[in-house]
Amino acid sequence: MASFHSTNIRFIELQEKHLNKFKKIHAACLPSAKYSEETYMQFLKGEVFRTHVFVNAEEQILSFIVLMIGIDACEIISIGTIKQYRNQGFASKMLNMCAEIYKPRDMFLEVETTNKIAINFYTDYGFEIINMRKKSNWGENSFLMKKSVENTTSEKDHNIQ
Repeated sequence: MASFHSTNIRFIELQEKHLNKFKKIHAACLPSAKYSEETYMQFLKGEVFRTHVFVNAEEQILSFIVLMIGIDACEIISIGTIKQYRNQGFASKMLNMCAEIYKPRDMFLEVETTNKIAINFYTDYGFEIINMRKKSNWGENSFLMKKSVENTTSEKDHNIQ
């Protein structure tokens, strides 16, 4: 299994050649997020959304993030890492790199209240719960979370091994 420090792993914008793999991985990581073909095409085009992926030398997508970028803030639409690469720091590194690229003052996201693993990750990363939505887009209650970006390092050690 490759680690993040492997020279074979690249952080790139989603490319058309990766789109079918991205759809499968996105659905596997976030089964409650049901997107249309049109939305996936918007993820690819980069007009409304910015989509970045970590790929290995075989062009396998290891981790992804989809963002909406505003003037001084960004909203994380979705983020995920394939199962065999979880807990290796890919999500933390992806958040750090996006903060460096887009330089938002604040980062926002929505997470289902039942997704304790994600809530713990985001809290450890410095996000705070600012509100709750009842029956959000996915039909579940969700927390709205915010992180003020003063620097791009995680508040808890999420080293990639």
